[in-house]
Amino acid sequence: MMGIFNAETLLYIFMAVSVCMILFNVGYLGARRGRSAALEREARREAKQIAQAVAALEEPEDAAGRALNRHADYLKKSLAGTLNLMAFNAAMERVPITPARGVYVNALGGVFAALTGAYRRRNPTVQAYFAYTLSLYGISVKGTALGEKIKNDVASPSMYLRENSFNALCRMGDAPALADALAYMSRMRVFHMHKLITDALLTFTGSHDELCAKLFDKYGELTDGYRLALINYIGYKSGAYRERFFALLDQEEANKEIRIALLRYFRKHPFDKAESALLSALSDDDPGVWELAAVAANALGVYDTERSRAALCAALTRSNWYIRQNAADSLLTLKISQADIDAITATGDRYAIETLRYKLGERAPELAPALAPPEAAPVPLPEPVRLHAAPVPIEQEPIRQLAALMPPPAPVFAELDAPPAVSERKWTIEDLESFVRKLEELDAPYTPPYAVGVAELRGIGESYA
Repeated sequence: MMGIFNAETLLYIFMAVSVCMILFNVGYLGARRGRSAALEREARREAKQIAQAVAALEEPEDAAGRALNRHADYLKKSLAGTLNLMAFNAAMERVPITPARGVYVNALGGVFAALTGAYRRRNPTVQAYFAYTLSLYGISVKGTALGEKIKNDVASPSMYLRENSFNALCRMGDAPALADALAYMSRMRVFHMHKLITDALLTFTGSHDELCAKLFDKYGELTDGYRLALINYIGYKSGAYRERFFALLDQEEANKEIRIALLRYFRKHPFDKAESALLSALSDDDPGVWELAAVAANALGVYDTERSRAALCAALTRSNWYIRQNAADSLLTLKISQADIDAITATGDRYAIETLRYKLGERAPELAPALAPPEAAPVPLPEPVRLHAAPVPIEQEPIRQLAALMPPPAPVFAELDAPPAVSERKWTIEDLESFVRKLEELDAPYTPPYAVGVAELRGIGESYA
């Protein structure tokens, strides 16, 4: 009775927990649907307010100014709530992109500056959404408390707040402020993925030449991760840093990732002085820095010189797959010649020839027949298994008896007379070993099915023993 009672109690508990879970899910879905409906209502209301403000811009200047001031006062109160801020962003997506919309967005700077105090005290997630809103419109907040907040938030422990704040700075188009913010992040030892930094810098709305200059001035203050992001960004936007980056390439303290970024820069922006450095990186056979050799093989595809062609042909024989692939791609980019094909064929390196044939088939099939496939080396046949160094004389009777079960080719028994009928004797392992020794002694041309190993013969002997 006690066991039944305990089981029933557990069953009731399980049912109660299941009902609670169902009620929670139903309540959550209902609340979410209600929040979505409320957000849609607010978005429609905000869209109506925005449409009226945009339409007022077409009125005389005084009337338009008064209308915008009234609208700004309304937004300062309305957008202090997170739901209303989300509704505002949804409403702005419905406003057609026109010159009037641009004027309206530029007038929002004072509104968002006034909201700084309201959002400064919120949790990091809400602050991150506020920074995201600023990044959507590229509103300039230079010289305001909001501008200082955004520059401080780029070093926030919250990754979302840090990322959105940095994106907002990039959309504001203020090159000095952005360079100072990047140096501040580096100084505070904030880890932020260099790929995210580069992607954000590419969205900068101001002069990229000015930003490149401001960022390079800060190069000495940056840690390696930020230097890497800076080099990648400048590589996308400017070829005016060849001399300065070449000087950095010679610095021994530069880490491997930075050197790789510099080598890639000299592929996108060729520089005659950099060819020797690329050739040196390609010739380095240290397996610990194979990435440098692989990137150098790729970069040499824009340096059409005899030295580069010879080095790329030699790189096809390297053991690293990436180096061979990049070298083949670069040779094809340089319009590989028949002399290059002949030189690679002459090496006799099977991997080099196969790599080039594959790339020719992909990018230049008309040249593929010029590269003859290497001849396959003959595969040696295995030597027959010999149990003893010298043949051991044995009697013929066991062989005759075994032949009745597994008759070998006729040449083997030509010297042993015709095998008799099957004997009632069971065959032992010794019989089988004797059979193999006799075949070796006769050196008969038996066929592959009978060239079985000793282990298989032992298995047969055990089955008959």
